[in-house]
Amino acid sequence: MTIPNKEQLQPFITANNLKRVNGLIIFDAEVIFYKNNEEHKINSSIQIIILPSASAVYIFEFFKEEHQQTEMFSTNDYQFNLTAANKLEVKKDNAVSGLLISVLNQ
Repeated sequence: MTIPNKEQLQPFITANNLKRVNGLIIFDAEVIFYKNNEEHKINSSIQIIILPSASAVYIFEFFKEEHQQTEMFSTNDYQFNLTAANKLEVKKDNAVSGLLISVLNQ
């Protein structure tokens, strides 16, 4: 049974013991993404934004010119999947690859 897209964020938050501080969920993570068929890894702060109709993941470091990647990933536009290793996979519908977000030790 597939869990609806938006509902994948709460198990990710719980499994990684992420806490809301002053209304914000912000944590440090390793992000793996693919560009030009090459794997790239960066470390970045990430914010999870939870709204009534959608949720989003904002990756602080993706604004850097060398990555030329979108920094905001909404549950309305991307598929979210919690992996068995408690990582968050984010990708477009029918995409072979996307992002893989792993929480760094807190």
